[in-house]
Amino acid sequence: MKYHDFFKFSAVSGLALMLGVSLIANGQSDDMGEETFDEDTFFSDSPENTIHADKLIGQEVESKVEDESIGSINDLILSDDGEIVGALVGVGGFLGVGEKDVAIAWDALEIRPDDSGRDIHVEAEADEESLRQAVEYEAQ
Repeated sequence: MKYHDFFKFSAVSGLALMLGVSLIANGQSDDMGEETFDEDTFFSDSPENTIHADKLIGQEVESKVEDESIGSINDLILSDDGEIVGALVGVGGFLGVGEKDVAIAWDALEIRPDDSGRDIHVEAEADEESLRQAVEYEAQ
């Protein structure tokens, strides 16, 4: 390839790349009829009545049956359509050693702000012993 041809190829490729990135960044459609972004696609602050996942992961789960901590949330389980269906609660063990994950249905957890209003409080209708006896969750 001659220097002149290489320069034309590079210029055209660079222009095409910039145009493609610009279309994606601006959420515009190309002539192929691809979907465009609307105003509801992005938001700048938390919608009302929402909790960030990082507030839940690591959060202690308290028993509603006994006055005790029954474990902490290690992960969340989401369905194919993005709904939270459960939480993996680490139970037993000491400092993570010997701990097992037990899946608790999302509807079985009660999540509410704590007394300060800055943090959350998570409760479940279970005690530590019942979770220790529960079958360990294994992801597929």
